[in-house]
Amino acid sequence: GNVEVVGEASNGEEFLTLIEEVTADLVFMDVKMPLLNGVDATRTALQSHPYLHIIGFSSYENEDYVRKMVDAGACGYLSKSGDNYDLLTQIINNPNAAIFPGAKKF
Repeated sequence: GNVEVVGEASNGEEFLTLIEEVTADLVFMDVKMPLLNGVDATRTALQSHPYLHIIGFSSYENEDYVRKMVDAGACGYLSKSGDNYDLLTQIINNPNAAIFPGAKKF
């Protein structure tokens, strides 16, 4: 199970364009982005790509943001705290990293 970063987007609209051009299994979605926020981008992306596993990833630890992301279809939420940021960095940088699709909502 190798992990390959297939793209990055700086806003929700850019993400929706990108997701039509690449194949992705897992997306880390920032909640607050310009043009189109992560909640709306998640909801829109999952309408046409229901197989995507989207995890909200934000510096906001507010329960309201978590609920909005999960309600939009995200399978989880990580704050950008030190430990979670380190986890994301390890996932991206470790070519032998494994993602466990059975771990969805929390």
